[in-house]
Amino acid sequence: MSLGDRIQYFRTLRGMTQKELGMRLGFPENSAVVRIAQYENESRTPKDDVIAALAKALDVAPAALTAPKINTVIDLMHNLFALEDNINLKVCKCDGELHLRLEPKLDNASANASYAVSLWLEQAAKLEDGTITKAEYDQWRYNFPYSANVFPWWNLSNDAAGKSDTDPFDALMAKYEKTRKRKKRTTEALQDNE
Repeated sequence: MSLGDRIQYFRTLRGMTQKELGMRLGFPENSAVVRIAQYENESRTPKDDVIAALAKALDVAPAALTAPKINTVIDLMHNLFALEDNINLKVCKCDGELHLRLEPKLDNASANASYAVSLWLEQAAKLEDGTITKAEYDQWRYNFPYSANVFPWWNLSNDAAGKSDTDPFDALMAKYEKTRKRKKRTTEALQDNE
């Protein structure tokens, strides 16, 4: 789904008209419909602050609106390849079935990805056994990671909606990249001294 498709999907899911959503964002009544229609048909791209406001109005995490475009198998494959590079996602065959697995690595990105997926598995199991409804499960997914304080070290209560302008995974990846560069410099320095 594209950004416009996701805005329309969540707006419809919440039972809101384009006008209602536009007015919640503070657009004048006479231009609210036009502005939201432009975002949904992608003739206009919302800036980051508008995406944050849309997410708050639609009661979803900003990442739920900006998730990568996966409309084709090729899109899917390249997103999986990127995950293989970034968090050590691996493909394997177990008992004749294809599986994706997070291969343990000694870095925060892989560890936190594994933790996040385990939280997803917990919610999926609750849905499967009837502990939570499909609506509760969807609410959890669409508000991840804000649906629960899934990263105890990360303060997710920066505003009333529990949403922060900085994504925990972005901060995590920046920290990971800084650590990776430091390790690379240390390794190169040791090799130079040999």
